[in-house]
Formats: sequence, structure tokens, C-alpha cells
Amino acid sequence: MESRDLLKNRLREGLEHYDRNTIVIGLLNKSLDRFKDGYRELESAIQFCDDQELRAKLEEIKMMYGHDIEISGDFKVNKPTVLSLLVDIIKNHSPDGV
Repeated sequence: MESRDLLKNRLREGLEHYDRNTIVIGLLNKSLDRFKDGYRELESAIQFCDDQELRAKLEEIKMMYGHDIEISGDFKVNKPTVLSLLVDIIKNHSPDGV
């Protein structure tokens, strides 16, 4: 909801100050923040899980999300994950390369 409101406000203000790419990168950054929060929640669920079968499935999902070190941004992965792909898109398309 908040992202939709952000987009509506930007469009009302006029796109002369914000090109569409800037809006996309802003929305992707918000998505990445929420993604990282979800990743941390998944890690907590794994910590508290006593069922070994369920824990193994959660660990597999965690590996598809990304790796611990990717969260801190200090590690380049060989096998793409959802997190690494999002970060690469933001870096490659952001005007300041953040």
C-alpha cells in the first residue's frame, strides 16, 4: 500500500523530477528491505524448529533466498540467489550505483 502511495505521489508531482527508473529503484530498495526482514524471520523460525524434516526444508528455502554473508553485502556468490539478483539489479540500474 505504501509503495502504491509513493508512486501516486511521485506521479502527481510530475516526472520531471523523478524519471521512471528512479521510481523503480526506490520501489526495489523497499522490496529488498522487506526481503531482508523476511530472511531474518526465516532464520529465527529455523532456530526454534525442533522437527528435523521441517528444519531441512526451511534451510533449503533459506539457501534459495540467499546466504548469510549476502545480507551484509561483503560476499559475491557464484550461484545466483533471489537476494543477489535483487542487489545486482539495484546496483546496475541505480544512478549512483548504490
